Amino acid sequence: MATGRRGLRWLHPLVAILSLLAIATAHAEDHREVVDLVPRPGVTMRLLLLKPPVPVASVLLFTGGDGRVGIGEDVSVRFGGNFLIRTREFWAREQLLTVVVDAPSDYQTTQGLGSYRLYAEHARDIAAAITFVRSRAPVPVWLVGTSRGTLSVANAGARLGAEGADGIVLTSSILRGFKNRGTFVADDVFDSDLAAIRRPVLIAHHREDGCPSTQFADVAALQNRLVNAPAVGLLTYEGGLQPIGSPCEARAQHGYYGLEGRVVRDIAAWITGRRR
Repeated sequence: MATGRRGLRWLHPLVAILSLLAIATAHAEDHREVVDLVPRPGVTMRLLLLKPPVPVASVLLFTGGDGRVGIGEDVSVRFGGNFLIRTREFWAREQLLTVVVDAPSDYQTTQGLGSYRLYAEHARDIAAAITFVRSRAPVPVWLVGTSRGTLSVANAGARLGAEGADGIVLTSSILRGFKNRGTFVADDVFDSDLAAIRRPVLIAHHREDGCPSTQFADVAALQNRLVNAPAVGLLTYEGGLQPIGSPCEARAQHGYYGLEGRVVRDIAAWITGRRR
């Protein structure tokens, strides 16, 4: 990555600042790169980039759970079981600049992101990542979240105007609050102002998702709240492999276990179809 002032002189000022703050580590596998952004003073946010030769669009992937991915400087991933994280190479094969987004450094505790996913500050963190990714490839940028990652994506879609992405994808959306270690957690996608989203939205959901927070029967309510999105698509799935673990885990219908390649291809086709 060029860091000299001469190389950055002609960039948009915000892009130039972010590029100067980003610390990039390239590896022998030249399609992968680790970047540490500084979205806020004293805070870093690590990205893992997978770069196809000629990307047709960019996707920023937001994991579920506590939001931590554990991206290492050697491009390793500590928490890689999530649907989006374990399929990261699949997205890149679809000619998408693929960006795995880790939780910022001030939310790397065992509690993770929690309700921060709904904060305005979190949306601004995501805006910084969008701006950086646009500096890497002049193609449409999409946010893709799964499970609790959909809270981050819906929040950013609702709060960001010109700084926002070109579209968002919600997979296995959190549609009802749930209990975590006995405590009721009310956070779901409806806690964001969905009517404020004015970009195309794609919803992907498994009809047999057994997680109480992500029941397919509630998807219609999500569609009905996206009243100002210029396009709302829906991809539904059935079947897959026998689940391993609880119905809310990644290797179950909740995480499209056994259907991963098909789901990624379908979403990629919808994203690139919007360009045409």
